[in-house]
Amino acid sequence: MSSDGLTYTVTLRDGLKYSDGTKITAEDFVYTWERMVDPATASEYSYLASDSHLVNVADIIAGNKSVDELGVKAEGNKVIFTFSNPSPQFKSLLSFSNFVPQHKEFVEKTGKQYGTKSDKQIYSGPFKVENWNGTSGSFKLVKNNNYWDAKHVKTKTINIQTVKKPDTAVQMYKQSQLDFASISSTSAIFNSNIKNKDVVTVPEATTSYMTYNETGKVKGLDNLKIRQALNLATDRKGIVEAAVDTGSVPDRSNGC
Repeated sequence: MSSDGLTYTVTLRDGLKYSDGTKITAEDFVYTWERMVDPATASEYSYLASDSHLVNVADIIAGNKSVDELGVKAEGNKVIFTFSNPSPQFKSLLSFSNFVPQHKEFVEKTGKQYGTKSDKQIYSGPFKVENWNGTSGSFKLVKNNNYWDAKHVKTKTINIQTVKKPDTAVQMYKQSQLDFASISSTSAIFNSNIKNKDVVTVPEATTSYMTYNETGKVKGLDNLKIRQALNLATDRKGIVEAAVDTGSVPDRSNGC
């Protein structure tokens, strides 16, 4: 990161490959960002790129500038990001799945089928997906031997099964048909299983919130100070315990 916080340089390690053996390049990351903010892609997560404060990102998403004016460029094995304002959250954004590298040639060759089934995807992580057709109830994660750190990936196969009913998943776990199942979906499932010796509490980010009507229909809610006062007076713990009896805990952010 530059001293003024307006430039972030990422250097790729040597020998990076996709699951088919083709080289992962800095240009792939540039393409990923450009494709995400391109209005033609209509990405639901383009707002994440917008929040990054990359140069020209808002104008590109709005259709006022071309994607090649985005503040991300490739120089050899380096990806250079430039910002209009400092972006302290940027490093965290890079871990989001939408920013993993995409192989331009593969994406364009696959066309509208890209990402719709396991053989219409290309992988850069420790595993690749097999036997998924877009709606499969079960599929596999298989070790990607072209992953840069494959020697430390000890698990060769992970079997994934989609179980639509939470109570069914819990019963399958108890019958040793699943390795884990969530008990936080309903109060009934949670309260009948919370004392089970196998229960492990794991923090998970789940977005459930109430928002204010700022249209003017409710007098006062369009006033920032009133919203801030209501926010400070809100008993988050009490609301969660009363309305979400599934072991949830309140968020610590201070929205208003």
